[in-house]
Amino acid sequence: MNKDMESCEFCKKENATLNHKISCRILHKSSPSQEDLFSLITNLLERIDNLEAQTIRKTSQIQQLLQSLNKSPSPTSSFETYYTSKEITQIQLETCLTNYHKGIKDILSKWFKPPNLPIKAFKSKPNNIFIYEKEHWTRCSPGHLAKLANTITKKLVKWQNINKELITNDEKKTQVYCNFILTICDHKTQRLSFLKKSLYTILTERIAV
Repeated sequence: MNKDMESCEFCKKENATLNHKISCRILHKSSPSQEDLFSLITNLLERIDNLEAQTIRKTSQIQQLLQSLNKSPSPTSSFETYYTSKEITQIQLETCLTNYHKGIKDILSKWFKPPNLPIKAFKSKPNNIFIYEKEHWTRCSPGHLAKLANTITKKLVKWQNINKELITNDEKKTQVYCNFILTICDHKTQRLSFLKKSLYTILTERIAV
């Protein structure tokens, strides 16, 4: 067994890391030694250095990928222009009313079909999405996702204008619609996270990398 991963002699945690054992020793001592403090600080600095190195390496890989994308043939339209031109069907609207997540996945699946998409994702770059905006490829930011989410919401709310009488005259449909409105107005961060995850899954399932 790796000596650094033995159980902690103070709290008895199994497979405790060296940082854990040093920290635990300090917490259980009224006067930790200078050696204990020095060891803890040294280990923490090593962890910070490793994290910084990983971040630099990942950033460099992303930049190389963007350079490669920008040398390839450009899509015929920008990401925002592409999705704002799309429409939502009545069936998709009704699905969103009763099962928001299923409806959104169906919309994204129908909208973002190859070829020549102004959006890409790669299995080798988990949780990263790249979009074509302002004549170059860039990483998809929370702001880009928020714009997409707002556009989808506006198109969904069209159902209200088309079916005003149906909503007001049917108590069950009124409740369904109210629940739908609460869903799209609440938990913005979770909705954007769901949107990004769904997009990434759809794109990586369709695009060979």
